[in-house]
Amino acid sequence: MKTTLFFLILPLLTTKAQNLIENSSFDNGTKNWQFIVKNNNQDDIALEANFKSNYERKAERFKKHAKIEVISIGKTTKHSNVILQQKVEGLKKNKRYNFSVWIRSRSRNNDKLTLNIISAPTNTGSKLPQTTIASTELKYKCNGIWQQANFEFETRSKNKNKLDLKNTILQIGFGHRIGDFYIDSIEVIRN
Repeated sequence: MKTTLFFLILPLLTTKAQNLIENSSFDNGTKNWQFIVKNNNQDDIALEANFKSNYERKAERFKKHAKIEVISIGKTTKHSNVILQQKVEGLKKNKRYNFSVWIRSRSRNNDKLTLNIISAPTNTGSKLPQTTIASTELKYKCNGIWQQANFEFETRSKNKNKLDLKNTILQIGFGHRIGDFYIDSIEVIRN
C-alpha cells in the first residue's frame, strides 16, 4: 500500500509548468509571431528593421532562434519601435508568472529589452479598455554571449479596469540602437 501511494504522488510532483508562448524557440520559423515596426513621429522616417528565423550550426543549445536586425533608427526614437508580439492564451486572474528570454547581441554599450503584457489591446474586438498588466525594461550585456533575462509579473489590474485575459498580448521591444539581436526560448510560465 505504501509503495502504491508513492507512485501515485510522484507524477504530481514532477510535472513541468506549461509555457504559454507558442513557437517559443522559433522551431517553426516566425509562425505565431507578429513583427511590428512603429513610426510614431512623421519626422522620424529612418526606422527600418527585419525579422527572420535563423539557424546556426555552431550553437549547441540555440540552433534555431530569431534574428532581429535594426538597420536604422530615427533621431527621436526614445522607445522601442521595433516590436515582436504574440497573443498569450491561458493566463489566469490574480496569478504570478515568470517571463524569461535568452538574448545575444554585440555592442560597445549594454542594452535593454522593453517588455509589455497588455490586456485588451486595440483592434482585438474586446469591449474592455486596453490595460497594461506589466511593463519593464530588461537590461543585458551586449558581449555576444547568450544570456537569460527574467521578469516576474502578476495578472492583476493596477487600476480599476477589468482585464480581458482572453485578449492579452506579449510585446518584446527592440530599437534603442542599430544592430542585430538574437532571441530564443521565450517563456511565460505560471509560478
